[in-house]
Amino acid sequence: MNDKNLPGFTKRYEAGQLGADLFKASDSPRTLDLTADLGGRPCRNLLIVNDGPGDLRFSGAVQGGEPHDLVQVKPGESHSQDEIVMTTLVIFWLEDTAYRITAQG
Repeated sequence: MNDKNLPGFTKRYEAGQLGADLFKASDSPRTLDLTADLGGRPCRNLLIVNDGPGDLRFSGAVQGGEPHDLVQVKPGESHSQDEIVMTTLVIFWLEDTAYRITAQG
């Protein structure tokens, strides 16, 4: 992923980092409005890193479209999607965990 580090082009999300609370059942599902957070651009590249002790699952969707397949990310693993068009990302709790997500528009 080419991180431009320009406002409106890259957005980072995290849970359980640097002493912050882990992503827990009460946080689920967490819906991220990628297009709004990327200054009106849909997400074109996505990186999800599971830094925590538990699994997490996510699904993306295009505005008004069907959700993409659910993807599960195990502890210590990452998942990236490039050359996509995604407007929304939904994160589902499976076990308490920590994550980092980078979305690029």
